[in-house]
Amino acid sequence: MYHNVDMDYYGYHNEKDGALLEYKREREWEWAQQALAAGESEFVTVEEEAEEVEAMEVDTEEENPKKARKKGKSKKVEEPAEEEAGVMMDKYVAHMAMPSQKKVEEYLVRRRRQQLLDKYVSQDLEESAKETRELTGMS
Repeated sequence: MYHNVDMDYYGYHNEKDGALLEYKREREWEWAQQALAAGESEFVTVEEEAEEVEAMEVDTEEENPKKARKKGKSKKVEEPAEEEAGVMMDKYVAHMAMPSQKKVEEYLVRRRRQQLLDKYVSQDLEESAKETRELTGMS
């Protein structure tokens, strides 16, 4: 029954012809343009994230060189698997631009606020509030 279930069945070979990769590139480009048009241009690129991670690693090594040595002395027996797992987690870098947690929270708050304004505030009241802000210089 399962003799035809292989890598193709699960979609692992979908990228061999390149059509799927081209489709993904086009969609990512469109999504990026939409995000830029919506004013969400502060995404973190892979290069920026890698630089931040490297800077953080250098800072922690410079700040705590004695602690690093003490940790090595206090733990006589440590499993290599745990060390390797820790190293792998420290060096992981996302392969796509991701907004920061703060930006996501700000976006969600703005979206929810706009939904509530649309629900409870009439168009006339919103226009008069905007005009008042402009006249008072509190825009």
